[in-house]
Amino acid sequence: MKVIEPIGEYPESPVYKFYKTRKWAEDLAERGCFQMGSLVHYRDLEDAVRQDRSEGYGHIQVRSEIDVAYFATGNIENVEVRRELGLMHHHSEMGNPIFIFSTSLEGVDIEQMRQRFGLYMVCIANPRQFATDINRSLEARAEKFGGGVEGTVVRYDHGDVSQSELDHWDFIKLSYSQKPVSYSSEMEFRFVAINTNEHELRLDTPYLEVDLGGSLDYISLVFDEDRCNSQ
Repeated sequence: MKVIEPIGEYPESPVYKFYKTRKWAEDLAERGCFQMGSLVHYRDLEDAVRQDRSEGYGHIQVRSEIDVAYFATGNIENVEVRRELGLMHHHSEMGNPIFIFSTSLEGVDIEQMRQRFGLYMVCIANPRQFATDINRSLEARAEKFGGGVEGTVVRYDHGDVSQSELDHWDFIKLSYSQKPVSYSSEMEFRFVAINTNEHELRLDTPYLEVDLGGSLDYISLVFDEDRCNSQ
């Protein structure tokens, strides 16, 4: 069976996943088993550190010419419309179930991430190969996931003014690749799987279980035993 090649952008350097529970870290590093979380699920998590009410909603402002109406004082029928430079608000949201596996790029503050998300750190040395292996696992499922796994660097400009030009596809991607600037220290890189309509999953499905079939040589558990025992 031919495996779908991953799409999107992938760093040449490793990415890192942090867990509070050692078993979950070992499941990924030693057994190749993990969960991809639903964007909808992250909106209502009880864990305040991981919760993000804006997940799944893209919002950006773009500099553009807009129509501005001027009303004469005391006469609302006397209207002058002018074409002026202003800000156009763009919102995006996808109706399909979207699942993500969140990691952090190299250069992230490791100690800060361990304090926030857990001491158990898993290193994924080959992100593109990881996406390929996820595709292989998803191909065996009844549900379909469009063009396969997409890799994307999260942008931290939710609700802000865009500093670059965006095309139609960029606006669509905002719904699963954008977060408020307050999360920027996480330096997040996401593996994204979008469920298409065939054998569709429920929109409120919290997790997608992924099994890569065993340990992989590019995934390793990085853990300071003394630090753990001192907690």
